[in-house]
Amino acid sequence: MICRLDANRRPIEATVPVKLEILTAADAAEYVEFRRGAKLSDIHQRLDQGFRCYVARCNDRLVSASWVANRWAILWVLDAVFELDKDQIYVFDSYTLNEFRGQRVQPAIFARLAADALEHGCKHAILFVEPENRPNIVSRRRLGFVPGGLVVRLKIGPWRWYSSRENAPKMRRRLP
Repeated sequence: MICRLDANRRPIEATVPVKLEILTAADAAEYVEFRRGAKLSDIHQRLDQGFRCYVARCNDRLVSASWVANRWAILWVLDAVFELDKDQIYVFDSYTLNEFRGQRVQPAIFARLAADALEHGCKHAILFVEPENRPNIVSRRRLGFVPGGLVVRLKIGPWRWYSSRENAPKMRRRLP
């Protein structure tokens, strides 16, 4: 899905009191506790590679997060990498604790990261959503995202082939 960042952007308030911040290396262990299945080494690697993580805290508790990449990114589910245009950001690995879903926390995070991206000359945000993830698709459409293309992977044994259609980024196999 793709979204124009300069299209009618305004701050969005969550319906619960949250403080929006950018995750630092000092917060990585807390993130791993928040995001079940995350590995500390992976979080440090993401930060070292220049990926940014926007987080929301409620009463000093991490309740929601979204990662952002520019220049290049990894689509972990397909084990593929892709380049971004200079005016694009890639939003990925967004997650909100169950009890904070429906409280407009992710839209508030997106508004903050979109404002930061616009300040740095980015004009579009892209993200990948599996077709079965209807709640995410509905939520992202409310933020201005529209379908932008399709990426398909065929995997047979160690071989992988990628096909990108419409405006989807061109994927290539991620090196070990």
